Amino acid sequence: MYTKNNDITLTDDNIAFLDVFAEALPFDIVVTSGMRGADAQVRAVFKKIELGDDINALYGDNYANKYKAFYQNNDFAGAVAYQTALYKNSNTPWTHGGGYAVDIRTRDLTQSNIDKMIQVANNLGVYQVILETTPPHLHIGHYDAATYQKKNKLSITILGLIPLIIWMIKK
Repeated sequence: MYTKNNDITLTDDNIAFLDVFAEALPFDIVVTSGMRGADAQVRAVFKKIELGDDINALYGDNYANKYKAFYQNNDFAGAVAYQTALYKNSNTPWTHGGGYAVDIRTRDLTQSNIDKMIQVANNLGVYQVILETTPPHLHIGHYDAATYQKKNKLSITILGLIPLIIWMIKK
């Protein structure tokens, strides 16, 4: 099972992924981000800068250095315009802005639980898994809803056959 705050926006694609992902985990998870617009992305990156995160290692020098300049100049509006253009001109939708990424809180999970989440995400064939430390979360870039609806239907079909198989074995 997963929970989220009411201010977190999830797309149908986020929900389809999370339904399958959470069902495969033996513990509950907390979603801290899903679909987010340019302003929310800017707030998230500015927060990472405030907390001392190495955003160059995470995002690459070009993006990180532009964000650092926006932050140092207290230019929130400029950063939003920059992020909006990035979202608009991106060749790939596999981001929070495209609605194809979720963040899962890790600060209250054991390393074993984090490892299990990474394993399950990779088994689902996601696009990207990044364990971030500031603030502590697992970023998962995933594909569209159809990808996970098929996996969920297959799981339900297999689970539905188990009683029949047991009945046949007992006969």
